[in-house]
Amino acid sequence: MKTQELKSLIKEAVREVLKEELANLGKQKIQESINSQEEWPTIKLNTGNTNPALRQSLMDQMGIPAPPTAKPTTFAEKQNVYQDMLAQVASEMRQNPGEVNNFRSIS
Repeated sequence: MKTQELKSLIKEAVREVLKEELANLGKQKIQESINSQEEWPTIKLNTGNTNPALRQSLMDQMGIPAPPTAKPTTFAEKQNVYQDMLAQVASEMRQNPGEVNNFRSIS
């Protein structure tokens, strides 16, 4: 075998090995980049630990209407609600005495 042929065979073998190694290296880098990608950070807007001003600002930017807010109630206000309900039931019982049996049969 002549030296020129030997050189060309070696060059060909080196090219093939380099192609294979570069392909493997490229696949490895792609796999690493896929595995190392972090998820996009998210903000849970329904949690109580989020700053209300930040939450409302983000909701405004996204076009989400503000949720309705209930006014705080005191014990006396709650007690009045229950008294009103009992008064309403008593009134209905006076107007429809036949319905009294329905209330008594509830167990």
